[in-house]
Amino acid sequence: MKKQVSHKIIFFTGILILLIIVITACNNPTDDLNGEPATREFSVSFNFYYNDGQESIINAKIQDNRIQPGSQTLQQMGIVKQIEDAVMVAFETFGINPPLANGLRNAFGVEGGVTIIVDNPATPYKMKATDNKTMYFHINYLRSNNSNPTDIEQHIWDAVRAMIGVDDFTLPHEVY
Repeated sequence: MKKQVSHKIIFFTGILILLIIVITACNNPTDDLNGEPATREFSVSFNFYYNDGQESIINAKIQDNRIQPGSQTLQQMGIVKQIEDAVMVAFETFGINPPLANGLRNAFGVEGGVTIIVDNPATPYKMKATDNKTMYFHINYLRSNNSNPTDIEQHIWDAVRAMIGVDDFTLPHEVY
């Protein structure tokens, strides 16, 4: 009888260990096959409100296109929030002029919304806009400029002006 009980204890202990492993693996934010973040795209919304307080909710995507990104997501690194904050401050700073605010609404409000891509190609750049619905940031630039968000906000605004074709800004817009 003692052997049967000890076999049952060993069996249930093994099942418990297996469950702990499975639960831990399910809560892991990485794809265990290649060590990369499982979440590579984030949806964000911006309220580009009007002067009368009327809301103008615009949706955008932030994509992680880094090569060998490691296991942390852009959200875990604080990059998603950094971009969200920079876009909103750019709107609040430059959007006090209604035509400029409408320009930002138009640039971000394109069909399907704007896509903001974070990557890490060998060619260093800070930020670029290649068409009227895509912005790119180099991860090294974002990580090195946490203390100077004003620089990022200005680049976002300049890219928006290129995306809507005003003030002698044209596409492609690149900042090195």
